[in-house]
Amino acid sequence: MAEAARKLDYLEDYTILNESEAQVHNNTQIKKTKKYAKRRKFFLKILYSTFAFVLLASAIFILSNYTKITALNVEIRNLDAKIVQVEKKQMNLRAEIEKIKSQRDIVHEARTKLGMVYPDQSQIVYFTLEDSDDQDLPKEKNFISGIFSTLTGSSK
Repeated sequence: MAEAARKLDYLEDYTILNESEAQVHNNTQIKKTKKYAKRRKFFLKILYSTFAFVLLASAIFILSNYTKITALNVEIRNLDAKIVQVEKKQMNLRAEIEKIKSQRDIVHEARTKLGMVYPDQSQIVYFTLEDSDDQDLPKEKNFISGIFSTLTGSSK
């Protein structure tokens, strides 16, 4: 009998005795579908807003990295320009050093700015040095004083 009652309860859910019961049954189904539709819309709104937020955050992150890269590229270009300027200055300084080193320019500077001239033959003094292995120290001292006296023009 219990089984028969269960079957009867089961069948009562699906049997429509009159139109009013059918409308009540349909209203509950419509309410359930509306409830699920609202939940689905709410879930989709949350899903779309989350997707939009993630997309916006990733775009901001990518753009910030591109700005950093651009700033570094600008800094690299500035440093390259400075390197070129320093290399030009270095080349100019090397050329100036070579100009100063050349003997012709040294002679010209000595004659014009310092008033120097080449010595005459009478002003040039030649002397020779002997090996000092066999000589003792006082002779070397006398020899050096002799050189200075010759250069200064004084005698002992």
